[in-house]
Amino acid sequence: PAYKWFDTEKVIVLDNGIYYNPADDEVIDLIVSGVEEIVRNYDVDGIHFDDYFYPTTDPAFDADAYAAGGDGMALSVWRKENVNALVREVYALIKSIRPECTFGISPAGNIRSNIDQQYSDIYLWLSQPGYVDYLMPQLYWGFDYTMQNGSRAFAFENCLQDWNALPR
Repeated sequence: PAYKWFDTEKVIVLDNGIYYNPADDEVIDLIVSGVEEIVRNYDVDGIHFDDYFYPTTDPAFDADAYAAGGDGMALSVWRKENVNALVREVYALIKSIRPECTFGISPAGNIRSNIDQQYSDIYLWLSQPGYVDYLMPQLYWGFDYTMQNGSRAFAFENCLQDWNALPR
């Protein structure tokens, strides 16, 4: 497919990064079209996304889009649904072309960061069909990892236990 490059209304500049706006339907279409090209034209076993959906919790990041389409939802709920819509559409597209092709995401290792900072609804994705085939959390902390306050909450085995305890 021919890709349409967006003007600045479709991207958001934040600090040193340029981000597609997850609230924009055309952005979702662009990403889904890119996945479609890969799945249709290449012999891939799967599609894998990294975890960076929203780069900030700052309400100014997508204030105009939220004002136009938030429909009274809390900002966090609206942002999660924007990400969920993208994930659902990618999953459905992949399965409509090649059902055996897997789709997965590597969310942040800190479970709360996914929900509260990147608006990735990992609970929904794991517990409901139609989102992902797998999650591969980024558990980069070592077995002996200890925070400055003495907590071992992010030591590998503790994070792994937390992830394994999530409902599926």
